[in-house]
Amino acid sequence: MREDIVVIGGYGQVGRAICRLLARRYAGRVYAAGRNFEKANRFSLETDGEVQPLQVDIHQPKKAFEALNQPKLVIVCIDQDHTEFARLCAKNGIDYLDITANGKFLKELGGLNRGAVKHTGVISVGLAPGITNLLVEQAVRMFEQVHQVDISILLGLGDEHGEGAMEWTFQQINQSFDVMVQNDWRQVKSFTDRKQVSFGKAIGNHSVYRFPFSDQQTLARTLHLPTVSTRLCFDSRLVTAVVATMRRLHITKLLSLPAVRKVLTTLLNVFPYGSEQYGVRVEVKGVRKDEKEEVYSLFTGENEALMTAHVASAVAFALYEHPCPKGVFHIEELFELVFIDQHISLTLKGTEFSYPLPTPKQFVQNETSICSQNHS
Repeated sequence: MREDIVVIGGYGQVGRAICRLLARRYAGRVYAAGRNFEKANRFSLETDGEVQPLQVDIHQPKKAFEALNQPKLVIVCIDQDHTEFARLCAKNGIDYLDITANGKFLKELGGLNRGAVKHTGVISVGLAPGITNLLVEQAVRMFEQVHQVDISILLGLGDEHGEGAMEWTFQQINQSFDVMVQNDWRQVKSFTDRKQVSFGKAIGNHSVYRFPFSDQQTLARTLHLPTVSTRLCFDSRLVTAVVATMRRLHITKLLSLPAVRKVLTTLLNVFPYGSEQYGVRVEVKGVRKDEKEEVYSLFTGENEALMTAHVASAVAFALYEHPCPKGVFHIEELFELVFIDQHISLTLKGTEFSYPLPTPKQFVQNETSICSQNHS
């Protein structure tokens, strides 16, 4: 009988939190997996064996799959170059959950729906993508016709994001990527096309810039949005401005070098510059009750990695304990957020499953927006 849960990247920043949350209910059946068995074993000892160690190199898909020993669920917390490992899980009926944010890779994962699928796969799980998808899906339901969706993310440089997450973020700053603009895919450059947004009274106004989070590409397809964008800033306005200037002067090309990204990641870990706060703002423009209207939702808190872990754990609990449709789904296709008196839960649509998420510091749901757009 399949009972085990394998978390690949399970001794990383987010992976550790996921393992600990799952082990509260499934002690001894949760495995922290990765290439470095010593790190996995050290983490296992920290949990008094509630989380077990497992050596798996996902970059060698066939060997990695053989090492799993047919678990019930696999959770992937690290980037992959291709979908072979996920295909092996699908072929063998192993449920699959992915918290990574690479748009191209997630699109390929969605292609696993072609043909007979024996498992449930859930992707776009976390804060962005994840919470962002769910907030947009809720807001879009209010409109008869949607014209434009803008997503803004604020990340705290003092937060513990993990080396892999920070290196990925640095690498994306110099990228070009496709977005949906007026029902047409167009290529844009990361960290350009500035927009001024408010993240509420506590955080204030920030300049945000285009960034290749996968939610904007996913939502254009799943919700058939004509125009959708995702932008990013850091809690330090100075750092955001410096990065934008470097991008404009083409200095960010240096970030394509792994050694440069490694140095920057190390410096941030040793000398954290900023806070642990994060923020999400979603703005939707369209027609409602025959009137043009704009609504926004705001979601702020601290410790983005822990929020990602809670979202992933909620989805994992649902997959483990409830029958779910077979196929590969983005989170908003199976789940929704429920808000009651500032308390937030993730629920599985059509069931009684509900998992409480950490209470945000500030939450505003689908309010009429009075903020004007300001691009430069």
